[in-house]
Amino acid sequence: MPPPPPAGGFLDVPSQLNEQQTYDNVLGWTWSTSAKATTFGANPGPQDHGGNITNNSEADDLWNHYQAYKRTGNNVYLQWAQRWRDYFVNTYFNQWAAGDGQEHTYGQGLILWGMERNDSAALTAAEQIAARIETMYAGVNPGYPMCIFGGRMRGRHLLVVCYQAYANPIARWITLRDKLINLWMASPDWQEGGVIAAGGHYFAGDALHASFPEMGSHAAGFRVNSAFQYTILSEALWRAYKLTARVDIRDRLILMARYINHYCNNTALVNPMSGSWYGHTPSGGHHFPRGGGGGNPNAAPADPVYETAHVNALVIGYKLTGDTALLTKARGRFRAGTQYADGGAGTPKQPDNLVHHYTDTRDNGEGYFAYNKGELQYNYLMFENGGVPSVEA
Repeated sequence: MPPPPPAGGFLDVPSQLNEQQTYDNVLGWTWSTSAKATTFGANPGPQDHGGNITNNSEADDLWNHYQAYKRTGNNVYLQWAQRWRDYFVNTYFNQWAAGDGQEHTYGQGLILWGMERNDSAALTAAEQIAARIETMYAGVNPGYPMCIFGGRMRGRHLLVVCYQAYANPIARWITLRDKLINLWMASPDWQEGGVIAAGGHYFAGDALHASFPEMGSHAAGFRVNSAFQYTILSEALWRAYKLTARVDIRDRLILMARYINHYCNNTALVNPMSGSWYGHTPSGGHHFPRGGGGGNPNAAPADPVYETAHVNALVIGYKLTGDTALLTKARGRFRAGTQYADGGAGTPKQPDNLVHHYTDTRDNGEGYFAYNKGELQYNYLMFENGGVPSVEA
């Protein structure tokens, strides 16, 4: 059965052919047939144990696999998507609601699958998740800190609610969507200007610094956040912008891209990359407090997986401004994140002009996508129009 026709731009991402065109016509990279082949096995068993939401997941695996199916037409991905559909419909909500899994809130895959496969049970499950998010924010007013310990938790809440408001644009979900947007716009975690050399961003607060004192004191002016959580939040704000065209969201996304462009790599390393956390010092200098090297920023090894995490946020900045420096940096981060995929910050596995693997074609041996549990969620915009994303400024 071929993939269904696109249901609309909001649900679609560029195809694997668009990715190939990016390599062939824009980046000038060569690739082998094996780079395009998936390492996932066919006919996966049921996700009957449910996994561990907090420790094992870092992406909506139904969204990942169904998008991979749509991008490639490979039925292996469809089989895995069906497995994850069953998990998210039958098991996920109770696990998520009963534990501390709110940092790992997913529902966009249920909506994508439900709308394109005419699956009412999937849409009902997504609505149940959105309703739970609604109760989480009852009585929460602007000025609430939205970025405790990073942006992924409440960023994912906004992302799921944006999908829900798209799928069922009734007053209830539009009101909830706009409430979350307004909370982010008024969040005290936002900072721009001052010692920041460029742009602005949302920064994790006291809870993070208390847990990791090597990051320096928040009160003293150290501002840090997680590399991959930056782009989870920017994706949520991007989806919110696509639905509302709000100028305040647009301005924030541009400033976030400019901040990442300035601070996203450790120039002290032989191969400049990001660690898992980064930000700036009270004086505005680069600050790389974690990544395996303790309190010594120059000892913290760069991790390629966090390079890929920057791509969409930078492309969004380009799309909203036409600033080619942002697109160039996005391509550079993508190169670092994929060419060094198995080589860390040391020698790459192959020359820079050879494709290591196509996006989301590798499994990690534990039933998830390799490289931070899925790359597409962080890089799909780079493949738009075969590697030449449209400018919407």
